[in-house]
Amino acid sequence: MYKQTNKTYADILEKVEAATAQWIIRKKASSLKDDVIITDEDIQAEKERIFIEKYGTALFDFKIDSYRKELDDLKIKAREQVNQFNDFVKELEQDDRYTERGKVDLYRAERKKAEETLKEIGEAQHKLNVDIQKIEVESAQNAWKKLESEMTPDSITPSEYQYLEMMLSRNDSDEMRKKLAEKFHYHLMVLEYLNADRKFGEVIIKHPLEGVKNQSVNYIKIGDVRLPEVYESTYIHELLKHYKNDIYFGDSYANHEWDEEQ
Repeated sequence: MYKQTNKTYADILEKVEAATAQWIIRKKASSLKDDVIITDEDIQAEKERIFIEKYGTALFDFKIDSYRKELDDLKIKAREQVNQFNDFVKELEQDDRYTERGKVDLYRAERKKAEETLKEIGEAQHKLNVDIQKIEVESAQNAWKKLESEMTPDSITPSEYQYLEMMLSRNDSDEMRKKLAEKFHYHLMVLEYLNADRKFGEVIIKHPLEGVKNQSVNYIKIGDVRLPEVYESTYIHELLKHYKNDIYFGDSYANHEWDEEQ
């Protein structure tokens, strides 16, 4: 039976697969549920993360962890700012030292300051997020280049091509092509050979880590600021408490004639 000679590109993929398998075991063991669900998307994402971390930019862990720690600190700072303002509004609503108009003016002044602070935090968060993505993309491309550089044309021998031809002459099914791709650790020259005669609509076999080379930085900023809570709103107008819960405060109070006796 044919057995492929051990090669560097094969070692890389095998190590990534082994590390991913260990991750699955640890994830299941740490779950409180016996029926923990780990999707194919979860596994693929972890496989790519391990590959990038192991074969990407030097000091990848240190750089990423440093930026993420700073990002987490900014999220906590934003939460503190939101809580501080919302507590202020609650106290202001119950404070009988001011007229209603005085409360409104004070509310507006404090809200403006809170909004400016949160916007500054949000901009800092966005810059950090972009910096993190840049490191991830650089690492992903470096990792792919390393793997790609190991998959040189001469790392597949003539006898191996003959083996591929012989196996396909016996069984030219998609299933056999997938098995051959896996046996050769998805060497790019082998994939090119297996996909050469594919017609429209037929299965094209891709390298399982090919997605990392297509990663790019997303510069689009969604929302205003992020808090530690994953599902919390990212929009300032939803995070900051409205005076007396009037969500139309900005319009309804702008031109209102206030009775100073209130």
